[in-house]
Parts: sequence; C-alpha cells; structure tokens
Amino acid sequence: MARKGAKKKLSTEPSPDSAELPVDKDFLADKLSFTAKEQHEYLEAAFANSPVGDDEIVVPVSPISNPSSGITSTAYTNPFFNWRAWADENSLTKSMVVKSIAALLVTVVIGWMPLQRLFATTSAEAVTNAHVIILRAPIDGEVSAQAAHLELGKSVRAGDELLTVKNPRSDSTLVDNLKRAKQELTTTISVLKEKKRVLEVHRSELAAQKERYRTSRVEQLQKRISEIEAGIASAKAQHEVTAKALARARELYAKGTVAEALVEKAVRDESVALETTNAQLERLKATQVEFAAAQQGTFVSDGYNDTSESAQRGLEVELQLAEVKTRLAGAIDALADIDLQIDREAKRYEALTTAVILSNISGRVWDVMTAPGEHVNAGQELVRLLDCSNTTVTASVTQTVYEKLRIGQPATFKPSEGGIEAKGWIVGLSGLAAIASNDAIQPKALSGAPYHVTLRFPTLDDKEGCQVSRPGLVTFNTSNKPANYKVSDAE
Repeated sequence: MARKGAKKKLSTEPSPDSAELPVDKDFLADKLSFTAKEQHEYLEAAFANSPVGDDEIVVPVSPISNPSSGITSTAYTNPFFNWRAWADENSLTKSMVVKSIAALLVTVVIGWMPLQRLFATTSAEAVTNAHVIILRAPIDGEVSAQAAHLELGKSVRAGDELLTVKNPRSDSTLVDNLKRAKQELTTTISVLKEKKRVLEVHRSELAAQKERYRTSRVEQLQKRISEIEAGIASAKAQHEVTAKALARARELYAKGTVAEALVEKAVRDESVALETTNAQLERLKATQVEFAAAQQGTFVSDGYNDTSESAQRGLEVELQLAEVKTRLAGAIDALADIDLQIDREAKRYEALTTAVILSNISGRVWDVMTAPGEHVNAGQELVRLLDCSNTTVTASVTQTVYEKLRIGQPATFKPSEGGIEAKGWIVGLSGLAAIASNDAIQPKALSGAPYHVTLRFPTLDDKEGCQVSRPGLVTFNTSNKPANYKVSDAE
C-alpha cells in the first residue's frame, strides 16, 4: 500500500534504454564524493523520510541524465531515494550498508578528537613531579642506619629516625673541667655548711652563757644594794649615838664637869658618823645605777669593758658565721651556674658526638648516598627524600604556546593512563633557561618541546603513594588574564 500523500511511485525495474548500457562510474563518484558530515546528514535524512514500504518515497522527482552515457535514473537524481532498490541495483547487502554507515561515524569521531586537540593550547609533554629534600651530615663520624626506615621507596613520616652519626673522637675537655670544678664546689659547700653548723652551736652556747652572766650579775648587784642599805642603817644608828654623846658632852662641859677635850672628841665622832652615813647613801646610788644597766645587759663597773667576755666572743662568732653564710651562698650560686654550664656543654658535646638524622617531612626515600659503617664529613649528603605534600607538574611547550602563558593562569592535567582531570595553575615559567632546582625530574629531562612550565595541582598531593614521572597532558586556559589564582579556584 502506497504511503498517503506520495507524489510518485518509484520503479525498481530497469528501463529498456538503460538495461543494456554500462553505468558511468565517474559520474557516480562525482555524485557521491561529499564530506563525511554531508554523508551522515544525507543518510539520516534518507532514513527519516523513507516510506513505510520498501518501494515508496515521498520526494519530488527531478531526473538528471548523464550526457556521456545517456543514462537517466531517478534513484541517483533524487536527494532521498529508495535505498533498498539502490542497493539491489548495485548488489549491496543490508549489512554492507550498516557497516559503511558505522565506518563513517567512527571516521568522524576519530577525526574530530585530533582536530580538537590541534586547536587547544596544550603541552607537548608533561609529567608529575615533586621536590627532593636533601639530608646532610651535621658532624663528622661513622654512620649507623635504621634499617626499618632506610629502604628505597620506603614511606616515612616526619620525625622518623633514618640514620645516626657518631664521632668518638670529640673533645670532652671542657665538660671534664666543669665536672671537676663542680666536685670542688660541692666539697667547699659541704665544709662551709659544717662550719656554719659549728658556729651556730657555739653562738647558742655563748648566748646562753652571756644570759647566765647577766642574770648572775644582776642578782649580785641586788645583794650589794641590800648590803649597802644595811650599812646605811648602821651608819645612821652610829650617827645618832655620836650625836647624843656630843649633846651630853656639851651639857657636862657647860657645868664644868668634863674637860674640853672630851667635847671635841664627841664632835669628831658625830662628824665621822654623819659622813659615813652620807658615803653609804652615795654608794647605794652608784650601785642602783649599775644594777639598772646590768638589767639591760650593760656592765658599767667592770673597769675596761662594758660587756662580758661571753658577749664579746659571741660577737666574734656572729662575724664568722656571717662570713661563712656569704661564702656558702656564693658557692651554691656558683654550683648552680656550673650545673647550667655542664648541661649546656654536655648537650653541645652530645651534638658533636652523636647526631640522629630525622625525617623532616612525610614522603618516600628517594635515594640513599651512604652505608652503615661509612665515615662521613660534616655537610655530606646522606639521604634524599621525596616530598609528597607539594606535588607539581613539569611540562614542555612550544614557543607559540609559551608566549601565551602567564603566572597564575588556570590549567588542567589529564593523566595518560586515564582518571579524573586535576585542576591547578601555573607557578613557574622557566622557558629555555636551565634553572637548577630540587625537583625529582629536572625540566631538561623533557624533550617534547624546548620551553618549560611548572604547574601546581593540589589534588595530586600524596596521591597513589606520591609517584612521580606519571605522564599526561596539560591544557592551558589562556582566554583570560591571570588574577590571584587560589587553591579554592582549582578545587
């Protein structure tokens, strides 16, 4: 049944005029020599507008004849034709047509990828890279290794012990001298402490003796005062007797009973008794003054001194004790200072004698340039570590690409073995200059192009065990000028 709206029914039978004539192949090649894209569009249009049946098609007919062969064929002159009839006429099977279409599609896809790469700004060669940290010997000595952490390719953490360098010929004279000085000071301090103890005991004894003397002296003066007071009382009584005798003698002398000599003797006796009383009173006053001074610890009646011998010796002991205390305090301070010097010098000696080489990064052992038992000099390279926390990419580019690049421009890195593209930015443009660096792979090792670029890709840090020299392709974004490119922009 013909499709509704068909303009014309195509005939699959060859015309009488063209059955006996050969087909002009040049004509067919000229008609079918259009691009792959045009072929693809042509086939899609043919399938989209094909009839329900195998022999009907809704297209306008405009026959074209071949002047050289005289062939007139509607199958070749219509833009959309019955492909089954055309295939039958040319002895083509359905599988051959399908394979031809698939081959055309594959050709288009495969051809488009290098064409797209041709117009993109990419690197000629690129590899992942990382910094190499060199650990050197801080002192001269012999090497002993920590086998657990010193294997090539071994992962290490910051703080792991890698090597130990020991120098048994280090000079320890200063440490020994300080230790001897410490021993001398320790002995001096012991002597001073013992002397201080003895002086303190002697001072205590002298203080007790001084107090006993003061107490006894006060008691003695009290007794003397009592004695003087008794003498005063006796003198007063004697004075009263002489005074009465003088009065009686004068009375008798007035009567003429006694001689004048008796009166004079009575006057003398009375006068002596009075002076004796006065003397005792003055002595009492002097003794009271001495008593008051003795109560205060001052002795004013001992002739040439005002203190007791115990007190004088106590003063001497106090002076000696003060001197000992001062010397002891100085010795203790000197000992503390020597302890600090010994500690500082011991650390310095230890640093000159034994040096433990620690890993200052987390990464991998890249190279070992020594062996256990080897004598090394200060500054000699021992181990090289690969820093896995700061992965970079080194790329080589052509001059044309290099002239378009700027520091900070964004870029993407596509590993050759596949995987997710990493985003980053340009951190260095070395060009043709052979710049020495501490990278594991030097830029001069890349031979793809003469100009070199260094890029930073944070997502590559410590990825897959920090493996360097992974090849890939870098695509640069040169559409805009770089402006403070940050890590967050790459993420």
